[in-house]
Amino acid sequence: DSAPRTPSSLVAGVDPVVERVILRCLERDPSRRPQSAYAVFGALPGGDPLAAAVAAGETPSPELVANAGVEGSVRPLYAGLLVLIAVAGLLGVSAIQTPMFRGIGKPPDLLSVRADEIVTRLTGEAPPKYTLDGMRYPPKPDTARAVQFWKRWSPMPYVPSDLHVPRAGLQDPPQAYPGSATSLLDLQGRLIALDALRPDSLAAAPPRTADWGGAVLDAAGRDPDHVVGVTPPSTFFARADSVRAWRLSDSTAPETTLVAAALRGRVVRVETYAQGQPLGRLAVAAHDRAPTAQVWVQVLLFAVVPLIGSIILARHNLRSRRGDLRGAMAMGISTVVLYLLAHLFSGNLGEIGLLSVLIGGTGGMPLGHALVHGVTMTLAYLAIEPYVRRLWPSVLVSWARLVAGRLRDPIIGRDVLIGVAFGSATALIGPGMQVLEQRLGFPIDPPSLSSVLLETMTHPPSLLANVCAALAVGILRATLFFTILVIFRFVLRKNVLAAIATILCFIFALSDLSSKALALDLLATAVIFTAGTLMSLRFGYVATLVSLFTGLLVESQAFSLDFSSWVAPQTTFAWVIVLALVGYGFLTAVAGHSLFRDPLSDPVATAVRSRRAP
Repeated sequence: DSAPRTPSSLVAGVDPVVERVILRCLERDPSRRPQSAYAVFGALPGGDPLAAAVAAGETPSPELVANAGVEGSVRPLYAGLLVLIAVAGLLGVSAIQTPMFRGIGKPPDLLSVRADEIVTRLTGEAPPKYTLDGMRYPPKPDTARAVQFWKRWSPMPYVPSDLHVPRAGLQDPPQAYPGSATSLLDLQGRLIALDALRPDSLAAAPPRTADWGGAVLDAAGRDPDHVVGVTPPSTFFARADSVRAWRLSDSTAPETTLVAAALRGRVVRVETYAQGQPLGRLAVAAHDRAPTAQVWVQVLLFAVVPLIGSIILARHNLRSRRGDLRGAMAMGISTVVLYLLAHLFSGNLGEIGLLSVLIGGTGGMPLGHALVHGVTMTLAYLAIEPYVRRLWPSVLVSWARLVAGRLRDPIIGRDVLIGVAFGSATALIGPGMQVLEQRLGFPIDPPSLSSVLLETMTHPPSLLANVCAALAVGILRATLFFTILVIFRFVLRKNVLAAIATILCFIFALSDLSSKALALDLLATAVIFTAGTLMSLRFGYVATLVSLFTGLLVESQAFSLDFSSWVAPQTTFAWVIVLALVGYGFLTAVAGHSLFRDPLSDPVATAVRSRRAP
């Protein structure tokens, strides 16, 4: 019932830190005492409870990992170097992509209006209410690789059939409703292809006698006086009552043919052929190619084995009461929220309405998609976290502190800064290798904008959707990496062997084995995954997640040095996101250390000379 006497009142010279630990052990309330001997050891001067628990063969608790005495602050000089690496990587990507954006053509909003005008004129009907648009490269093996703009119209809202795609695309879902249409333009607004389904009202409409061929040539930006009528190609098919074709190029240029078909004087299909190949290819094509051995490895390695292993190990860890439920719930809920936000920003709120988007997102396929990934991530975390905590405990230190809400912790800032720098550097390696291989004479395709980026450029909300999706996929891939690492650790029983096996599997599964510069590509892939594995094991889950997120963000956002182009707002948005991460990581990592040292504060050894009185 009495308060204990302080050790310093009994023994002189007791370290105040040691005294506080003793008094905590003597707290009257048991909940305020240290929870384990490792906690006492860590609170003593020089103690490292995490290392002590691992050395004793124990699995440290999540709380012990979070409170481990890991020094996270970074010297301002090193933090500044990481900032320079991140910015240099983004500048390199911007320099490579700038020529691709230069002269890219008209902005998407102008092309969208142009597409409306063309369809209204050629079909004789106002286009339906619901629309989709985007950009793409023409499908191979077309010789021309200029970017194309597409737009779709439908009397019913678009719902993608693919569970993992939040936004419908050019061919998903297929065109089915009467009155729906799809057009394809070049970025100067000239018609390349058109596919329109006859509306029900067309059956009773009188046939038009106007020269619809002239309207087609005008929509394609062609002068009727400089084209020659030819026989339509045998591969052209349309449900129509009249078909016309024109040769657009002279005899000295590669053959380019424009073909159009009309029903009752209303155009239902247009296609442009370049050297015998259609540039549009708007019809949905079946993919009947047999999966390769590499595809089987990807499915087994990245889907089947992790899912089965997660279910088995999660059940075992829950029954053994050693799973981190708090961290698992944080990961699962974050994944669900991010995927739902990606769906929200992918929808056309102006046409569908916020209420319809919310109802469809929370009561339909988008919620199912989000829950699939959320539950999968929760199971994977419960399965691997105790093993990672035991075998590589430092991996989870910053993650445990992040889950605990310690956002100003220096170690979190350090790992965020390292992740952004690594992600920016690796994002530069891919296009940089393409430029190098071209200069070395390898017959490879020139660097091009990613398909995700082309889709993002058409709508500002798509920028936010891709940010949410990139963060969700970053969580998925970071967890997948450590899941595979743990599985190999079970098989090989050595941490080093498990890391090597993981690197080799990722190299084989994700390398382009059909590359015409295979040796250089394999070398670059090996460097990326080796460095990435070392970074992950040294700096942990948060650094891995941020590096993957940064790489995905760079791939899906427009980075250009030409701020006079219409992509300048997208470029500014992308830079703001990355620089915000860099700024947070830098300011948190240095933990208030001054960027410049005051010379007057340096300890300087001086000898005081005694002066004799004269």
